[in-house]
Amino acid sequence: MVLYHEPSEGHMLFDEPTLVKDLDSHQLQAFTRAYSELESSLSGLNVIIESYFADVPAEAYKTLTSLKGVAGYGFDLVNETKLDAEIKSWLAFAAQKVVEVNALAKALNDQPRSVTCYQIALAIKDEVEDLEKAVAFFAANATAQASRKSSTRVTNEHVQKSVAALKGSDHRRATNVSVRLDAQQKKLSLPVLPSTTIGSFPQTMDLRRVRRECPSVYDIHSPRIPSAEEIADRINKMLAVLETNIL
Repeated sequence: MVLYHEPSEGHMLFDEPTLVKDLDSHQLQAFTRAYSELESSLSGLNVIIESYFADVPAEAYKTLTSLKGVAGYGFDLVNETKLDAEIKSWLAFAAQKVVEVNALAKALNDQPRSVTCYQIALAIKDEVEDLEKAVAFFAANATAQASRKSSTRVTNEHVQKSVAALKGSDHRRATNVSVRLDAQQKKLSLPVLPSTTIGSFPQTMDLRRVRRECPSVYDIHSPRIPSAEEIADRINKMLAVLETNIL
């Protein structure tokens, strides 16, 4: 469970990626009990539960939608239908990788004939069909790899020519580092330890307001970078305003 709290907006968001797994009844009951324990504490808040990365199984969906005091759920109900076929053939996520590994395992599983002769005699049709599927699978895989290797979507002829034309002198600066550091310092007036904040800071209305109200707040588009002390002061000011709780 990952919790993110926005007290100023009265929202409580729970990320529950485990819901996409095949949970047994005992695990689903534990999930229900956990949220029952939290129900009184969450009273008055708009509770939202998000699951992601895969579809939610039917039993987990029933459990999730039966929870009391939950204002909304996050489900991905949209399937991509317009993805370019060539690009799609290059992609492989968890499900596709499992299929690939399974196909490789079957292709490499060379058992002694003394063990498999009787099995083949009983199921020769199924084995031939499996072999045909394997041949088709690997042929399609080889076609996709060849397509990606030669596609102009991946290989830019102009870039290749530019790289091939590079000379040894192109890999060296026209000025030495001391000259560049001096010019940088005159332009930016950097502290001894330049610092910034990560881009995953929650982009809330309160945070944007704090940025507007604090003239020392770092703007990524500004050449001026605050000191570590200024960053620490900024974080303390934000925490005082946002009162964000992260568990």
